[in-house]
Amino acid sequence: MKESIGRLPEVWIPMMMQSQVMPGRAYLNADDVKWLHMMARIKPGVVEEQVRANLNVILRQYLSEIAGKTKDARQQQEILNQRIEPTPGSKGISDLRQEFSQPLLVLMAVVGLVLLITCANVANLLLARATVRHKEIAVRLVIGAGRLRLVRQLFIESVSLAALGGSVALLLAYWGTDLLLALMSNAGIPVRLDLHPDVRIFGFTGAVSLSASFVFGLAPAFLATRVDLAPALKENPGTIGGSGLGSRLGRVLVIAQVAASLLMLIGAGLFIRSLQKLGNLDAGFDRESVLVLGIDPEASGYDNTQLGSLYQRLQERATTLPGVHSAALSDNGLFDGSTWTSCCVSVEEQPPAQDEGRAVRADLVTPGFFATVGMPLLQGRDFGPQDNESTTKVGVINETLSRYYFPDESPIGKRFSLGDSQESRTIEIVGVVKDAKYNSLREQTPRFLYLPYSQNAYGLLHFLAIRTLGDPGRMINIARRELQTVDKRLRITQVKTLTQQVDETLAQERLIAASSSIFGLLSLLLASIGLYGLMSYTVSRRVREVGIRMALGAERGDVLRLIVGQGMILTLMGAGIGLAGAFALTRVLTSLLYGVTATDPATFIGISLLLTGVALLACYIPARRPAKVDPMVALRYE
Repeated sequence: MKESIGRLPEVWIPMMMQSQVMPGRAYLNADDVKWLHMMARIKPGVVEEQVRANLNVILRQYLSEIAGKTKDARQQQEILNQRIEPTPGSKGISDLRQEFSQPLLVLMAVVGLVLLITCANVANLLLARATVRHKEIAVRLVIGAGRLRLVRQLFIESVSLAALGGSVALLLAYWGTDLLLALMSNAGIPVRLDLHPDVRIFGFTGAVSLSASFVFGLAPAFLATRVDLAPALKENPGTIGGSGLGSRLGRVLVIAQVAASLLMLIGAGLFIRSLQKLGNLDAGFDRESVLVLGIDPEASGYDNTQLGSLYQRLQERATTLPGVHSAALSDNGLFDGSTWTSCCVSVEEQPPAQDEGRAVRADLVTPGFFATVGMPLLQGRDFGPQDNESTTKVGVINETLSRYYFPDESPIGKRFSLGDSQESRTIEIVGVVKDAKYNSLREQTPRFLYLPYSQNAYGLLHFLAIRTLGDPGRMINIARRELQTVDKRLRITQVKTLTQQVDETLAQERLIAASSSIFGLLSLLLASIGLYGLMSYTVSRRVREVGIRMALGAERGDVLRLIVGQGMILTLMGAGIGLAGAFALTRVLTSLLYGVTATDPATFIGISLLLTGVALLACYIPARRPAKVDPMVALRYE
């Protein structure tokens, strides 16, 4: 049985029917194929350690037989080092958990920071509102209202805000789950998970909202009721300054918002730069204008005697299609997740290499493959009709393999043997191609060998690559239909552009970059709103002060610089804390980055300038209002 969370099977088939469902593949009897997930229910009283030990004893006996079939010491050790590690079946089998657990933890941390910034904004709002109601609260206390009763009233107001915000969040969650699943989908297979809010999500959201109310609602409520009655009853709104504990707390909250926003924006910037680096990376081939079709000749009923004719007809038919430049077949498709390793390379006139240097990854291809996928031939020649079973065995290697065995000379014409048995083949190198990526843009380029199918007809070709003269996406239906005319029995397992196949491997990076960017911009918006709100409130309380300054000769520019400067001081303080935090915390993101360091100067400087510019605008807009007030009007302001 094989079931993976997020991949919902539509048909269940008995395992013993594998060979009937997949003709030509005897997986049940194959030593080198790993394709099953096993589940077992442990007997009562048996502990997991005992099960693990028993299973590994059986596995060791089986692996000893497999390892005895190879003479390569490194491969033998790799085979014998395999172990069985049982995991609780309640968690299910999940490739998604392994692939996206780290990105989703990052996303959870980002959401937590956004929540803190939002709560800080709400706390500032409540502090400002409480200051405006200073006199009202003093009157209530004078006429007999208890302080706890007033605190309860103000706290209920904050709870109402939190409940409203939580309700809106749940509504947005219904809309956002489809986007999240789309970002998680990979290899063209949709992720089928029910992420819509349920009772647990409702409970979690309610608990978070209530907790936020307690933490960020009670403090403003207690500060608001901490009133010196005599001064509060005599003061008027126009003379209340920006001093006091509440005002200081408001400034601290703004500084915290700016710091958290900068931290999130820098993280988002690093992820975006990493995604851009991967997207612009030279993969060693020209991914544009290439269509890749997966074929399954085994399941279509073909045997080895018929495959050569099938491949030739497919390549000829594809090449003659209108708008097609060239076509070629290969065993392993680029970025389709499959490669195979050939054992035991021994180069003539060279001492035997160490075990770790003898294995190479290999692929079977037809003539024209390198030109079709846009893989430049750096030396020598491509395969051709002259490379057949009766001629010298030939191969084309990549730059990495050439540098490893022939660092100071041309490899063209050199010979090496492949394998340790008596059936080892001697192969002459006829070409060198550019290094290329095969399964992931992040991978280290392996030593790679290409062999012509015409001299290695024991293998299978599963992918047909077609280079088109225009948009390959427009050729999908045409190519599928025309190949079916070669043989209606032929199973076509996939039809994708090469660009699409490469892009699908970036699902994790795209999820992190998109989510962190959205929340980073949201945090910037919230921080700027918080700064704008604080400055607007401060300005409204200082109208009379501004009037006195202007009456004494201060210019409007002086007033503007004074108010904006105070806001920018808060911004710079928050930016300093945010930068220090970013230098310390972004190092944990190193494994998720590519091509950029965790302290990338361009990202740190660019994001800092962006935040400073937005903060300057948030301070400038409210500062213009008192600078335009007539001094006589300001002096009469109440």
